[in-house]
Amino acid sequence: MIPQEKIEEIRLRVSIVDIISEHIMLKKRGANHIGLCPFHSEKTPSFTVSEEKKIFYCFGCNAKGNVFAFLMKHENLSFPEAVRVLARRTGVHIPKEKKGYSNDGHREKMFEANRVAADYFQIQLLGRGGKEAREYLKRRGLDERTTKDFKLGYAPSLWDGLIKFLSSKEIPLDVALEVGLIIKKEGGYYDRFRERIIFPILDTGGRVIAFGGRSLSGREPKYLNSPDAPLFRKGETLYGLFQARQDIARKGFVLIVEGYFDLIALHRNGFKNCTATMGTALTSGHLKKLKGCAKEVYTLFDADEAGRKAAIRGLNLFLDENIPSKAVFIPTGMDPDEFIAKEGPGSMDKTIAQAEPLMEFFLKDLKQRFDIKTAAGKVAYMEEVIPYLRKISNITEKGHYAEMASSALGIGIDIVYTAIKETVGRAAGHHKAYESVGMKDFTRAEEKILKVLILHPELYDNMVDVAIDRFRNAVLKDAAKHVMGLIKEEAGKIDVSSFVDAGLNEDVKNRLIRTAVEENDEIKDAPEKILKDCCKKVISSGKLREDTVKLIRQLEEAGRLKEASLIRSGAESRLVKK
Repeated sequence: MIPQEKIEEIRLRVSIVDIISEHIMLKKRGANHIGLCPFHSEKTPSFTVSEEKKIFYCFGCNAKGNVFAFLMKHENLSFPEAVRVLARRTGVHIPKEKKGYSNDGHREKMFEANRVAADYFQIQLLGRGGKEAREYLKRRGLDERTTKDFKLGYAPSLWDGLIKFLSSKEIPLDVALEVGLIIKKEGGYYDRFRERIIFPILDTGGRVIAFGGRSLSGREPKYLNSPDAPLFRKGETLYGLFQARQDIARKGFVLIVEGYFDLIALHRNGFKNCTATMGTALTSGHLKKLKGCAKEVYTLFDADEAGRKAAIRGLNLFLDENIPSKAVFIPTGMDPDEFIAKEGPGSMDKTIAQAEPLMEFFLKDLKQRFDIKTAAGKVAYMEEVIPYLRKISNITEKGHYAEMASSALGIGIDIVYTAIKETVGRAAGHHKAYESVGMKDFTRAEEKILKVLILHPELYDNMVDVAIDRFRNAVLKDAAKHVMGLIKEEAGKIDVSSFVDAGLNEDVKNRLIRTAVEENDEIKDAPEKILKDCCKKVISSGKLREDTVKLIRQLEEAGRLKEASLIRSGAESRLVKK
C-alpha cells in the first residue's frame, strides 16, 4: 500500500493544469482553465480545472476529481498506477510493495507481459532469424532510427517462441492469453503472431497495450491485430498517437491515415503530427482521444468513388463531436506511403495544403448528385443537407454553409433557415420543463450560501446554522452541512480537494465540487453582505403562513407561475421588514 503522505506529497507537487494540458487543450479563464471535456461529447467547453484547488469538474457530465482521478479515467489506470506515474514525474520515491495478488497487480502483470513480448520481438528482428524482416523494412524505406522509434519487431515462424520467452521471464501464460499474445489450443497454447513484422501499439503514456502484425509469408490475414482486451480497444486507440502528440499540439491539427506503414512513412518524411486507425473506420472513441490536443482533423482518402463515400460517411461523426475536419485526397491507386515515395514530401505538403473543409466537399458533392435545376432535385438536396446544417453550433459557420446551400439552389437564405428551424421544432416536440419560480429563487440563495462558506469559511456564524437547517434543496442542505462540519473540525479552514474523496452521496459530491470551481464575481466583491442577505431570505421563507404556502403551490401546479412568484415575493418582503 502506498503511504498516504507520499500521495499527498505528489498531489501538492504536481500541477494539475500541466498534466491535463498534455491531454486536452485548456484556456485560461479567470482563476480557472477551461476546455472541451474528454469524457463526453460537447460543443461548448464546460470542463474546468482549478490549479488553486487542484481539482477538475465538468459542468456537462459531472466528471470530477483530482489529478489522480483524471489519469485513472482518461488513461484507464488504477489508483496505484496513476500515483506511480506522477511519482516518476515529480521525483517522489515510492517504496516497492510486497508481492501479493490484487487487481492493480494483475493490470501491472498485463503491461509487463506486453513489455516482455515487445522485447522478444525486437530481439528477433535484430537476430540472425530477422534478416528477411530487416531487408523487407529496408525496401519499404525504414531506416534503423525509425525502426527503433516505433519499437518495431519480428515474430518468427515458431509456434512457441514467444511462449518459451515469456515463461523464461516468469510471465504467467494465462496473463499472456488475456492480453492476446497467445491462443489456447487443446492441451496448451501457441503464439498468435508468426512470420510477421510487429508494430507495438502504445497508449498515450508510452506503454505497450497491444500489437499489430504484417505478414511476410503471404499468410492471411495480411494484417493481424491483438484482439480487444482489458488494456486495448481498437475502436478507441490510434496508432502513433504517443509519438505524434507534441507535434499535433504544436501544429494545431492532426493527419489521420489507415495503416502502420502509411503512418510511419509520413512521420519519416516530416509529417509527425500523424496518427492511424488500425483496420477500422474512424469512431467517436478515436475523436475523443484527439479533440483535446487537435484543433482540426485532416483525414486522408483515396481520390476515387470509395474514398469520396468514406469521406462523407465521416462528416456526421465530426459534426457530432464538434471537431473541424478537412478531407485530403491522394491520387487514385496510391497509398500515402507510395505517393510520398513517388512524388516526394513536397507534393504531399501541397496536397495537404489544398485540403478543403469536409462540409464544403459534401455540399459540392451533393450538387453533382442531384439535378438541382428541378423542384424535385432541390427538395432532395435540402432534405439531405438540413440535418447536417442543424448540427453546426457556431452561428457564423452555420451561416457560411447555409449561404452555400442557398446559392447552389438559387433560393433565399431565409428559406434554408426556415427549414432548419422547422426541423429543430419537430425534433424538440412539446417537451418543456417548468420549474417553480419561487423554488428557483430560494435554490439560488442556498447556492450562494454554500459558495460563500467554501470561499470564506471565516464568515460562518450561528445565523448560517439556522439558514442551513431551513434549506429546501436536499442536496444543497447535505452539502452545506458537510462544509459546516469541516469548518468546525478544522477551525475555520477548508481543503476543497478533500471533497473528491469524501464519503458522500454522488449528487452531494458533484454539487460541492461544482460550487467550488464555479466563478462568481458578485460573491467575490461582497461575500459578507451576500451571505447575510441570502441567510435572511432562506430563514424568512420558512416562516410563510401555511395558507400562503398552499395557495402558492396550487398556483404553481396550475402553471400560473407569475402569480405564484408575485405572492411569494410579497409575503417574503413583509417578513423581511418585520
